[in-house]
Order: sequence, then C-alpha cells, then structure tokens
Amino acid sequence: MASVRTTGGNERVGITGSSLSSAINEPSAAVVALAAKLLRLQSRLSKHQQDCMQLPEASEPGSRAPVDTPADFDSLLSAVASLDAEIRSSLANNDFYYEYQPIVCALSGTVKGYEALVRWRRRGRSVSPAFFLPIAEETRSIIAIQQQLLNNIAGVYAELNPKMSIGINWSPTQLSETQAVTDFINRIDELRIDPRRIVVEITEHTVTMDPGAAFASILRLKDQGFLVALDDFGRGHCGLSYLRRLPIDQIKIDGSLIRDLGESPRSALILGAIVDLAHQLGNEVVAEGVETERQLSALRYAGCDFLQGHLIGYPSRHLIPDPGLAYGTNRSATNAGAAIASCSLSYRHYAAARAI
Repeated sequence: MASVRTTGGNERVGITGSSLSSAINEPSAAVVALAAKLLRLQSRLSKHQQDCMQLPEASEPGSRAPVDTPADFDSLLSAVASLDAEIRSSLANNDFYYEYQPIVCALSGTVKGYEALVRWRRRGRSVSPAFFLPIAEETRSIIAIQQQLLNNIAGVYAELNPKMSIGINWSPTQLSETQAVTDFINRIDELRIDPRRIVVEITEHTVTMDPGAAFASILRLKDQGFLVALDDFGRGHCGLSYLRRLPIDQIKIDGSLIRDLGESPRSALILGAIVDLAHQLGNEVVAEGVETERQLSALRYAGCDFLQGHLIGYPSRHLIPDPGLAYGTNRSATNAGAAIASCSLSYRHYAAARAI
C-alpha cells in the first residue's frame, strides 16, 4: 500500500493501486501528486535495473537480480498511464484552454494584466488543474499543452490594451529543457507578440528542481525581453536567497501570507517587510488570493502594487473589460476601483504593528 504524509503531521493516508484505478475519474490532488512521485520512482528503478545488468558476473550474488515492485505499484502506474493517454488524446481534440484572471492596480483598480490559467474540459466538464498538471509535468505533456495554448494567447493579446500584460505559468520541466525554451521564444515571435508584455511565472520549487538550467533559461528569457515573476512567494523555504540571485521583475506573494491580513498585526508586519524589501530590490509586488476587503485595505496600506484574487475577479475564458469585483458567479460585477476607494478599515493597528 502506498502512502503519503498529510499536512497535519505523522498521520498517513493509505492509497492502493486498485483504489486509484477506481478513483482515477475523480482523484484528489494528493492522489495525483503521489502518482507523479511514483512515476519518478519507476524511472529511477528502471535505470537501477539497467545499471545492475551491466555489472560483471563476479559481483556479489544477487546484485543483478531485478527489482520487484508490488502489485499495487503496477496498478497505480497503469492508472497514471491511462490518464496520461487521455491527456494526450485531449491535446489532439483541443480540450485544453486558458481562463484569464485579472490583476489590478492596488491604488486605482485599473486592470494591469491577466494571468492565464490552464484548464481541461474532460468528458464534457472542466476539471481542476490539480487533477492533471502533476502528471502532465512528469510526462512532459505540459510542454505540448503550452505550445498549443499560445494560439489562444495570441487571440487574447490582440484584444488587450497595449499597456497590459499576460502571465504564463512555467513548470520545472519547461524551465530545465533548452529546446522547450527555444520553442517558446520562437512561437511568441511567430505570433508577433511583444515579449515585454509576457510575464513568465516561475515558483521557488521550479528553480530548486534544477537551479543551473533554471538560471540559464531565465537569463535567455530576460535577454529576449520577457518579464519574469517569482510566483507563490512565501510558500517555499528559499525565498530570500533567490530574491538576491534571480533577475526577476515581480514578486507574487502567496495567498497563505494574505489570509490573516486584517486579523493579525504580525501578518501585517511580515507583509510590510516583504513589500519594502521587494521595492528596494526594484521588484513590483503582486498579492495573490485577495478575497476580502480587509485584506485589500491591508495590502494597500503596506504598499503592494497589484492585486489578484476572487475579490478582484474570477478566472474567465473571456477578458473582463473593466476590473470586476465578483463575490460569486451569480452576482454582478462592480467596479473594483470604486470598491478599493470605498475601503474604510482603520489602519491604526497596522501602523502600531509596523512601528514596533
């Protein structure tokens, strides 16, 4: 039985291959992540077996014996292979698409740009990226998905105000492969898209997977004029060192650091320090996961440049012409600029916290 550690501590959740085979229609993000890890393990086991077969006969008895894998492991990999085949089939059917979430200026509420979020219409309905992205990254399908979706970007780009940008997420696989970077640069050029209006969003995890290749790819992208954003900042463990070394233009603060704003003076202190440091390094700051007006007020006070989240606007297949404040899909959008201007939360406790 395979198992994964939960975020709560040492409690472990058992997942058998047969259970995944039956649950692959609607697996949890944890199951998919586990499958991706096992896929990597299978690759290492296969290489180990090949290496063992190259050993001379005089080696220790049993050194050339094949590595046995449990039946559940094989069943799990079979389920993953089935999902991968479905992903590749969907590529041929153009079942992947982008939704665009607006990013607005914290002070005025005007739209600064959009983040392109990949989606998959599977069996007639949209499914969560947590379901397929880990597998697509492990099997390199993510490269083909992005190349295909650049055509979608081109159509949206034509509608954008010339001052707006589009953010595109990159995976470790894409950033570590020289040819993938070359193909991306060439395709953007073929589509006559100004690279200065494309923000390549990478995470700390993306960089740590292969730092040497990641740095080389980032420098190539920067040389071509692309902007680079460090996404999910604060979720990982290496943020400060990479702030110093990476030639980035933006820092996108992870929603986990935004969640307690308006409730915790300590959270406000941490946020203020991050924003101040980013500005001193010459980086713009985007806050992700903004969901309440209390958070919005705290972010404005801290000097955050741009805002993104459900309070500002939900992802949509169509561009939002004006900044939207969509509290729910069934509620009409109102102007985010007016909402930002109307925030009346007192800043006294933030000022007191930052003065400590």
